[in-house]
Amino acid sequence: MAFVEKIHPDGSFLISETNYNGNPNYTFRKLSGVDSSLSFAYTTK
Repeated sequence: MAFVEKIHPDGSFLISETNYNGNPNYTFRKLSGVDSSLSFAYTTK
């Protein structure tokens, strides 16, 4: 699971996540906004 931390003007976004490629550490990655393999769930507070 990952959380979108920030959306950039170019459509890319910063995510925070754990267990990416088996890495148990908490990490951040910047992803392109054009990856069609992504799906999102929206929640409210």
